[in-house]
Amino acid sequence: MFLKNLFTILCFLSFSSVIFANAINQGECDEILKLSGIEGCTPNKDGSIDTVNIGSTEFTQDSINKLSKYDIRNITIRMITIANVTNFEPISSITNLHSINIESDVIKQIPKNFIKYLKHLKSLRILHIELNQEIIEEVSTLADLEKLMFIYCSFDSTLDYNPLKKLSKLELLTMEAYEYHHHRYNKRFTEIPEFIFELKNLKQLTIGDHEITKIPEKLSNLKKLEVLNLSANKIDDVLPESLNTLPELREIYLQYNVNIKGKTLTNAKLESCRYDDSYTLCKAKDMTCLEGYYFEKCSDMDNENYTTNGQCGNGNGRCPDGFCCSKDGWCGKTESHCSILNGCQYQFGTCKGESNQEPQEQETSNGKCGKGIGKCQEGQCCNKYGYCGKTDNHCLVSHGCQSEFGTCHLDKISVDGKCGPLDGRCPNGQCCSKYGWCGSGSNYCDAGCQSLYGKCNGN
Repeated sequence: MFLKNLFTILCFLSFSSVIFANAINQGECDEILKLSGIEGCTPNKDGSIDTVNIGSTEFTQDSINKLSKYDIRNITIRMITIANVTNFEPISSITNLHSINIESDVIKQIPKNFIKYLKHLKSLRILHIELNQEIIEEVSTLADLEKLMFIYCSFDSTLDYNPLKKLSKLELLTMEAYEYHHHRYNKRFTEIPEFIFELKNLKQLTIGDHEITKIPEKLSNLKKLEVLNLSANKIDDVLPESLNTLPELREIYLQYNVNIKGKTLTNAKLESCRYDDSYTLCKAKDMTCLEGYYFEKCSDMDNENYTTNGQCGNGNGRCPDGFCCSKDGWCGKTESHCSILNGCQYQFGTCKGESNQEPQEQETSNGKCGKGIGKCQEGQCCNKYGYCGKTDNHCLVSHGCQSEFGTCHLDKISVDGKCGPLDGRCPNGQCCSKYGWCGSGSNYCDAGCQSLYGKCNGN
């Protein structure tokens, strides 16, 4: 009986304390609502004020001074309301302030020194704001920030966004451009800012409605990334296979871009993948998230008789063009691979030296090639009609290139930025440098440029 009565008393006290706390909170909300410029106040059950809405032009310095005395978790503030406030430091005294939403109906600027006083903020959402260097610098001081959202903002690409890489605890980042493209505040990114690749704890990344054209390999540095949203940009690029190394990736959104090529992603945890049916993607793997798409299945090599593991011979296939198959069944270019005297297997690659089985043709000087005529000069290809040259019509295996009488290469398009005999040709008219990387500019397209695997200057 005693225990039963004790339990009843404890339940009553607990229930009474909740009612008492709620009464106090509601009383505090009533006090806050009396302040000039306050349009809403919602109490919490844990002894704090959940949300305060500041939405009137009557909000004054006195209001912010008094508001700083309360325990408030979330604040929503409209920029038009703080025109009469000159000192924002009191806001730093608000206990347990977790998040702030800064809103505006049209593009505005945030007053100087407002953000820097939000020292322990976890979440910051900024809507319809024209970003400037002061805002970036102030946001970068919020060391505890976990969520940062710029919604329908104007992003000047000439600004230095690198200070934001100091936000080491950031888990969610959204940077959506102003929705009206014709507006004078139409300032957008053309590439993903470099600071993002330094945010090692980032789990969700959204960069939408910009003019980004490329998907950088560096995104694969974000090993904790779970959600990647690059929709509504101007991406016309190969989807990097390096993104398959993101172990936690669950969702990817790439719709509403120009064209995305290459292979669909195959991450083990991928549950949601959004592409456009018009993209020239191939399906790398049957996955639940690809149901409803009609992409053709990928082939690792355009010709299934070519090796995919560096080994060659019966059961493994031919070496890539320009490579030799050694007697031990490995592709390479050394003397031990290519010399017929050392056992080079001419059936599965290029060989050097005399062979009873496959006589070597002499190099032709009249631009023609083929059996009984001769082979093309070094670096040239022999097309199916028996003429030497360096165009795709001469050099692609699918176009009938004759590897016995010149160089040939596969139709394989590079999907990881590398190029050459094993990696394929560069996409989109890019150049293949002497070091085997795709790109543009003199470092890629001039001295040492590999014309068989991409565009070259003067070629």
